[in-house]
Amino acid sequence: MAEVYGEKPKIFTKEWWPYFWLYYKWHTVAFLFVAVLVAMGISDCMKREDYDLRITALGGVYFDSVALDKIESALEEEINDIDENEEKNVNIMSLTFVDDKEYAEQNYAAYIKHDAEFSDPIMQVFIYDRAELEKKEQEGLLQIAFCKTDDWLERDVSDDMIFYGEDGKAYAVSLKNSSILKDAGINGEDLFVLVKNDAESHEKNPKANENAKIAANKLIK
Repeated sequence: MAEVYGEKPKIFTKEWWPYFWLYYKWHTVAFLFVAVLVAMGISDCMKREDYDLRITALGGVYFDSVALDKIESALEEEINDIDENEEKNVNIMSLTFVDDKEYAEQNYAAYIKHDAEFSDPIMQVFIYDRAELEKKEQEGLLQIAFCKTDDWLERDVSDDMIFYGEDGKAYAVSLKNSSILKDAGINGEDLFVLVKNDAESHEKNPKANENAKIAANKLIK
């Protein structure tokens, strides 16, 4: 606490306010800053919707809000209501990467957002374009972060629809034939779907993992 000099004025009098601001200005500023942060956190929690599945799309393909709404609605018809609130909610986070130096900050922010969301137990389906998929392969992340298609793919697909890692295993399936994307006006020719390999999340929330498998298989049809 700041050292006080002179006589302390009576609280809330005309003389008290300058005195208070002199000795307690930074205490007040710090308190207000913390209060704002707490209020923002509470507001975010109140606004946050409970999702039964979350999907991240990262790459050079842009998903506008209309397309996202159509894709989310189509998937909500197929998945399960894992939080048992009598609603089925899907959220797709679209992070567009622009191959241009002028967009370096935007691209960096997209990657930061992608990495920050990766640990979300409900965020189990990922859509990458080929360039991003090849980057993940070069970084050695495919084998670590994603399931092999043998763990979730429910039907046979042609070999040209499969993306193989350097270990010869299949990790992603092309969305070039996706009727859901076509109906939403999205060209899936360069897009692939993957399911996150997070054993801890799967054990804690097997229903979310089941929804991920349902959505991934629905997307490739």
